[in-house]
Amino acid sequence: MRFGTFLKLFDTFYDMMFVGKSLRDMKVVYYSKEASYFRDRGAPERAVESYHKALRLDPDNFYVHTRLAHLFAGRSEFQHALENADHAFQSKTLEVVRSWRIYLNFVRLVIFQMLEKCDEARTVFDRLLLSLGGDIALVYNRLAGFYFDFGIYHKAVYYYKEAIAFRPEEPEFHDNLASAYLADGKPEEARESLLAARQFARSIWQRRKIDRRIRKINGG
Repeated sequence: MRFGTFLKLFDTFYDMMFVGKSLRDMKVVYYSKEASYFRDRGAPERAVESYHKALRLDPDNFYVHTRLAHLFAGRSEFQHALENADHAFQSKTLEVVRSWRIYLNFVRLVIFQMLEKCDEARTVFDRLLLSLGGDIALVYNRLAGFYFDFGIYHKAVYYYKEAIAFRPEEPEFHDNLASAYLADGKPEEARESLLAARQFARSIWQRRKIDRRIRKINGG
């Protein structure tokens, strides 16, 4: 048994003994952590197997369905992602915190957009806008971040630009746009975005950090 896997198993026993989780819950946690272990090490098929083991024990589990939806979306398997996102959205799992529901809705928004389900995408977008206090720049920035995580860099670029259009003096947005450009193989555009970020930097430390990134692009 790998040491990392042993630690995950130890954690689940700790939860059962000292936190009071049931044996079934302990197994669900174990398989979920095992799936994360495989996912982080580039073995998505084994991660899917582990998540499915968890679902056989708890078919309604919000967190497992949400993680599966994220995993499938990251592999551009949007129909499978939608199935798990729908399961998660309808789940009756207790004690699901608000931040996780917002997270799921961003995943659903990406899926609906990529499947060109425009009405569903608009509904989820409006729900997210309400959840985040009407801050449309924040919604666009976070949506871009999900596209970035899924490796859909041209969409990340598009939505970072949308965020900047609503809040042009936010250095973080320009910095994020630079990262998306770099990931998309466009160093010159990234450099321009970093120069814009530097213009709006709020501290010497922030400017120095941006300068280091610019030098790296310049080959220095």
